Amino acid sequence: MELNNNKTAPIVQEMDKNQLSLDLMHRMKLTGMVTAFEESLTTTIADTMTPDAFLSWLLSREWDYRSAAAIERLIKSAGFRYKAYPEQIDYNINRNLSQNKMERILSLDFYQARTQYIYYWFIRDW
Repeated sequence: MELNNNKTAPIVQEMDKNQLSLDLMHRMKLTGMVTAFEESLTTTIADTMTPDAFLSWLLSREWDYRSAAAIERLIKSAGFRYKAYPEQIDYNINRNLSQNKMERILSLDFYQARTQYIYYWFIRDW
């Protein structure tokens, strides 16, 4: 009995080269690249790029896909009770919540400046 799965199946040489590339990308689970390559086949994006720029574009699309998938996976595994976004906060309700302060916190400037007093600042002004 011969076992043959998608990863070990021989490559069929009768395929068109683009389809062969797509098949290999699927096997290697390069979903971002597959999407970008299919997009390049239906548009004229690839015609305006050099081969190294095209490869760079494919790699960046794969990187973006994997980054977005990782964020989605982390959000899903966090098990948040509600889907809430900072843009949906109602500042008209009287709860001592300043829109200016929230925007400063959400900008993460304190993290970029590596200031150590954010907790003191946040609690003091709250």
